Amino acid sequence: MNTSDYQHSCEQMIKRLNTDKLAAYTLPAKAILKCTIHALEAKNAKIYYWVTFPTKLFAVLKRILPARIMDKILSKAGSGGKT
Repeated sequence: MNTSDYQHSCEQMIKRLNTDKLAAYTLPAKAILKCTIHALEAKNAKIYYWVTFPTKLFAVLKRILPARIMDKILSKAGSGGKT
């Protein structure tokens, strides 16, 4: 009998990895194609490229909001808004 606290999570991940279906909030590899081509061809490529709308949004919010408010937003986003 396996008593690991992570057994269910591991079983779910293995099940997901064994399918061709994309998991929720997962993009196909071609989603980063534009940024990858730009990074390879640019004379001075950026260190980071924000690909998805949420990453772009949080990058902007991080610059304009105080850390305390940003922490609350990220906490709610990480818990699915259940806090």
